Amino acid sequence: MRNKFIHTHIICSVVVLALVSVLITACGNQSVSNTTRQVNATATPATQGSLITSKLVNIDLVKSTATPTVSATDTPTVQPTPTATPITVTWNTTPETVYAVGMANIRSTPDTNGIITQTVAASQAITVYGTATGEILSNGATWYRVSDQNSAPQYIYSALVKTTKTVIVNPGSDNSGKVIKVNLTTQHIYAYNNGTIVYDALISSGQPNLLTPTGNFTIISKLHPATFYSPWPQGSPYYYAPLHINYALGFQGTLLFLHDAYWRGNDFGPGTNVPHTVAGKTMTGSHGCVEMSTADAAWFYNWAAIGTPLIIAY
Repeated sequence: MRNKFIHTHIICSVVVLALVSVLITACGNQSVSNTTRQVNATATPATQGSLITSKLVNIDLVKSTATPTVSATDTPTVQPTPTATPITVTWNTTPETVYAVGMANIRSTPDTNGIITQTVAASQAITVYGTATGEILSNGATWYRVSDQNSAPQYIYSALVKTTKTVIVNPGSDNSGKVIKVNLTTQHIYAYNNGTIVYDALISSGQPNLLTPTGNFTIISKLHPATFYSPWPQGSPYYYAPLHINYALGFQGTLLFLHDAYWRGNDFGPGTNVPHTVAGKTMTGSHGCVEMSTADAAWFYNWAAIGTPLIIAY
């Protein structure tokens, strides 16, 4: 009886062990079946232990991410500050005295971008210490250095001065025949016949950097109508588009005239030859000519013959 019980117990134990083995094998295959296909590179079947180890290794493996390359920030190229073109002055052996032909600006450099250091009145004496080449204006590129070598540079445009003092116009002076006189101080033009004023009108003369020249001239041409073309290129502050003119009396070559300026309206007289504002618009004087209303220009055109004397002064 006892032997039969022992034999039965042994048989039961074997059966239980067999069932446990089957369960373990089945669970193991279910857990790592996908990994097995990836890891087993050979035909040799993996053991249960190696499968579990491979599973753990694959779970723990973190693919390394490449460290991003940080490109150095480009350092901006610093452009060098443009070097100002040196101004070469030809110094006079002896300083020379000249006189302003009208109100004129003295600047820190020989160009119209230079700082205005002072403004001189007509006929004021100015000492010239040398000459320099600068901005090209109405009479070339010559500027005068009006400060000595030990002082801050100051320049005046050559056309704004002359070597003789300006003669003041005396409207009552006696001249025989027909004479035209222009007074730049009062911005007025007069027609004389045998010393008697027969006509007068308001004018606008040359702006500060393009002053109307003074002196004794003669009417050398009469144009009706005419088209004026700018002697300055486009881009110059003095450039103007082709301009229709109704009446023009030429003097001093072909560049300067007594003529109408209909675009000015009634903007003639004292103060109109310098920058000013009219109805919100900035105005200034002419490019050197003597401008007047169309009606006044027509009168002078019909009255003055070629050869009529013209006196311009302050």
